[in-house]
Amino acid sequence: ERWKRAVAHRAHHTANAHAVVDALSPNGHPARVGLAEHNAALVLTAAHDGQLTLTDALARVREARRSGRAKRLLARLQSRKDTARSCTAS
Repeated sequence: ERWKRAVAHRAHHTANAHAVVDALSPNGHPARVGLAEHNAALVLTAAHDGQLTLTDALARVREARRSGRAKRLLARLQSRKDTARSCTAS
């Protein structure tokens, strides 16, 4: 039951965004972290046409999260989105 609450969709975008940031954080909620890591590892495995095992992909994803690289990438992507939004608003 706690797992379901931790990974459940939130009513507002802001709350969902906070849950994603938590999942990518080095010390994020274990249920969110597990779900995010496994999803990312599956995407990584598919992107490598099966040449990367799920175990290896999971290790790479986990290292990126623990080192803070995943959270920095999210911040960079958000910054680009904000920049693009401000350019189109002008």
